[in-house]
Amino acid sequence: MLGHWRAHITRLLSRLKTLKFVRQQRDRHDRRVVWTKISDAGLELLRDMDPVIDRLPVDLLGHLRRAELAEFIRLLELARSRTGEPLASPTCDGERCTDEQAEVIRARK
Repeated sequence: MLGHWRAHITRLLSRLKTLKFVRQQRDRHDRRVVWTKISDAGLELLRDMDPVIDRLPVDLLGHLRRAELAEFIRLLELARSRTGEPLASPTCDGERCTDEQAEVIRARK
């Protein structure tokens, strides 16, 4: 399965390098190894994206009631179960959220 993703990762890194968001260097001892490091421009882009990424869950899901959020999470877990990956315990299932967790969504609006 890794071979399938290797080509996608290589193309993605190539595009990021073209845009100067990462720097790459071949290993001195093993030319098959390519070391990749995020550039200053890449770090700046990530900093600029942080507020947008922080707001996105609230913008998309902040209007859901606890029961709706629990059902949404249940459906996502059901879909993910088909991937064969182990499921992590949700930190908030909509019903068992602490009041503090539920308020975080409302407070960010």
